[in-house]
Amino acid sequence: GYDISSNGDIAFIFDRYSSELSESTVKIYSSNGSIKGAFESKNNVKYVSANNDYFLLSLDKQTILLDDDADVVKTKNTRKDYRKAVLYSNYNFAFSIVDGVAESISVKH
Repeated sequence: GYDISSNGDIAFIFDRYSSELSESTVKIYSSNGSIKGAFESKNNVKYVSANNDYFLLSLDKQTILLDDDADVVKTKNTRKDYRKAVLYSNYNFAFSIVDGVAESISVKH
């Protein structure tokens, strides 16, 4: 998966193996194609959402908020499995749907 931020930075998810259990690497590139940073995850990253120079990763029962250099801003464990969480423009909250229920979730506080 991938997503593009408002300033043109793009984040790509690279899985080490094709299994959903494999570890992942998220690489962030600038709009001119140079790499800005990389984040190594021992768990599978299911989805990435970009907004205002921040990138939210969705993993099994966890969200990880990265800045535009792929540095970890906040890691949050969750009771639910947010397979796809979309980051709001204020980068404090995300929107997700779990079991047919839409929720706003805190990803930074």
